[in-house]
Amino acid sequence: MKTKMHFLKHYISTDARQTLRSIIYTPQRFIDLLINYFYDIKFYLRHSSTLQFFNSEKQLNSWIDADAHKLEKGLALPQPRSGFGEGVATRLVREIDTFINRFGASRSVDTAIMMLGVYQKFNLDHGVCYTHLFADIDRLKKRVNLNEELAGCDIISKRDWLASAEHDLTDFFRSRRSIRDFSDSPVLKVDIEKAIMMAINTPTVCNRQAVKAHIFLTPATVSAVLNCQSGNGGFGNRVKAVAVITVDRQCFFTAGERNQCWIDGGLFSMSFIYALHSLGLGSCCLNWSATKRQDQKLRQVIAIEDSEAVIMMVAIGHLKNTFKVAKSARKPAEEFLTFENIKKP
Repeated sequence: MKTKMHFLKHYISTDARQTLRSIIYTPQRFIDLLINYFYDIKFYLRHSSTLQFFNSEKQLNSWIDADAHKLEKGLALPQPRSGFGEGVATRLVREIDTFINRFGASRSVDTAIMMLGVYQKFNLDHGVCYTHLFADIDRLKKRVNLNEELAGCDIISKRDWLASAEHDLTDFFRSRRSIRDFSDSPVLKVDIEKAIMMAINTPTVCNRQAVKAHIFLTPATVSAVLNCQSGNGGFGNRVKAVAVITVDRQCFFTAGERNQCWIDGGLFSMSFIYALHSLGLGSCCLNWSATKRQDQKLRQVIAIEDSEAVIMMVAIGHLKNTFKVAKSARKPAEEFLTFENIKKP
């Protein structure tokens, strides 16, 4: 096809060639798009609980996390309504009983039971008693050592909040750049662990925490992983560690959450990258807007669950004494920003 186009360019105009390309390539691109969309939806329908309920331990665990967080958010409102959340709490008790009967104990179950205890105390303190519900909560509370500090909400003063949060980070944000020229120093496991500990505070939908970072540190595994990604040409051999960020589709419930993997995974990835930057490590985001074929190739190399959606890769390494970075000029702030952009009736 390229040979034909090369021949034709001497005889037809540029506009005509563009039209011809559209006629030839558009149907195939449309077919490719459908194939890849169906590939994505197959995984979402198979692993999320949009069309199935409590089919796996992870699915049920995520429902428990989400409902416990609904009660937690209710208590964190400026003036929680007495008696709020009876339906959610009743469902949460049912979910916990189902989980215990099928899978035994888990950290999420223990946290949810403690949350129910805090919810119960709040209502009793405000003169509300749901007899049957609270009897079920009392039954569940016998399973755990109740620690109210691990559930509910914290009362924080503005002074304390600002003491840890009020820093001018303009230079920090501006100084982070994508690095493609790393030193020969190996990346240590302890540094990755520290960066992850910072990144786990990233917000996730209903506190479901479905993100996972798969880290590869040895030259052979780094090379094998990077070989599945097409954007590291010319510098992949300098990368000392690579992270593959994934999100588990089992943690999502509805059609509206079909793209939540990329929201939660993207937020976590940026936190992780800034954490690496704060530790003096360089990084480069490696795009994973992948086709079905690319995704399948990666899954043949790394051991991840079918339910995990791959969000992106992050190349990691130590900085050289001097190195080059792309200028990557940024658009002015006004092109990123609108105020009160409401359609007029």
